[in-house]
Amino acid sequence: MYAGVLAVFAHAQRGGAAAAQVVRGLCYGIIAFATFFLAIGALVDRAGILPAFVAAAVGAILVQAVTLTRVRRGSLSPTA
Repeated sequence: MYAGVLAVFAHAQRGGAAAAQVVRGLCYGIIAFATFFLAIGALVDRAGILPAFVAAAVGAILVQAVTLTRVRRGSLSPTA
């Protein structure tokens, strides 16, 4: 839902290319989001709340850093 709202506003303010960039950025960002919740689901029962959240946050930050590095390098091309 929020992705659609952001894309509509970006399109209205800056045009279709900006809306495409917003959606592309959200798609790359969802990888870290999924990593966070996968780690929470896998660890909360075994390790407890605090260690699970710390591990999930660290994992999400690492995934986001790797994704950002690859996007800036051009190896995550939307046309590839």
